[in-house]
Amino acid sequence: MNRWVFLLLILVACQKPMHVPNVDPEVVADAVNKTPAETIPVLNTTNATKTTNTTPVVKNVTRTNVSDLIKGIENKLNLTVNETEPEEPLDIPEIPEGEVRPDFEFKYPQEGTRVKGEVVSLTLRILNFTIGRMGENVTWGEGHFHVRTQNSSLIEMERSTKTLRGLQPGEQYITVEMVMNNHSSYGVRKRIKIEAQTVTAKR
Repeated sequence: MNRWVFLLLILVACQKPMHVPNVDPEVVADAVNKTPAETIPVLNTTNATKTTNTTPVVKNVTRTNVSDLIKGIENKLNLTVNETEPEEPLDIPEIPEGEVRPDFEFKYPQEGTRVKGEVVSLTLRILNFTIGRMGENVTWGEGHFHVRTQNSSLIEMERSTKTLRGLQPGEQYITVEMVMNNHSSYGVRKRIKIEAQTVTAKR
């Protein structure tokens, strides 16, 4: 049986939250349509003789059918699909002699913080680092930050605080990378998961 069909059967059996990979419904549909009918032996309890029952395989599976099936499994098992794109490989430069690698910490929000609405004020605690200006000559220990939220484009952060807008309701990631004035990485990238809660307007 095609591996995607097998995966869907396992998800239904597990009955617990887990990560679902990005499945292409067209691939699953095509695989199911090509799967031949299977002949399954069935025991006849009346005369204890073995008979054969042919179980038909559903054909003409469409992209819409598979998409609805996947959504139904997600809803039944209360799954949260991580829509964050895979991170690019991190370039870690060598530390110049006599220097130390800059670092930072999330001051607010932190891992698991619940924020109300679509806006959050990101605040970092920086260590061995000075905020510089983009485009200037590279000086070790000087630079800025590259920030990404889920479903957002790259945000340049030239201070230790930044107001992030447009957060989508639910759990999502905030990724921050420390970079030099020319946008080269210091090899320091951190990510936290927060929860943005929908604010209901008072009547």
